[in-house]
Amino acid sequence: MFDNILTNSFLEKNIKSKLYDPWKNTKFQGYKFLSPASKGCFGENFVELYLKQKNFCISERKNKGHDRIINSIKTEIKFSLSKNKKFVLNHLSIDKDWERLIFCCVGEKEDDLMIYWFTKDDFLDCLKHDKIFKHQQGGKSINNDDYMCNQNILKTSMIKDLSEW
Repeated sequence: MFDNILTNSFLEKNIKSKLYDPWKNTKFQGYKFLSPASKGCFGENFVELYLKQKNFCISERKNKGHDRIINSIKTEIKFSLSKNKKFVLNHLSIDKDWERLIFCCVGEKEDDLMIYWFTKDDFLDCLKHDKIFKHQQGGKSINNDDYMCNQNILKTSMIKDLSEW
């Protein structure tokens, strides 16, 4: 039975497409295959090391509501890796204990690196007035406090450059 099913070209192409690593032969090779939690941990550590090089003061978090304390500010860190500059910001929550969010966008070249931030108040205001953020994973239907958006957030006035920290 498996032979008949698994010789189907659609299934074969499906498996091969999932094994493709767009980051092969780069410093990010294998990132695609990490679990979501491992990708989050990688991104948090990447941003921490980058900020330390820029002389930011980084401390461990006080609770699970944020990722790091950066220059005495409770900070959530989001990391997005994209070869085509289509960045996604996932799993952003109102009820978590954060004051600022860093959105780190990594492209194919080092010069493509973009790191922006916004405040929780900016986020709450954006939820009221803009349609940038969408519910994810069930959203409103299950009272889920989990939002996402795409690279369009980079065009909003709420985004601040890291130099303005």
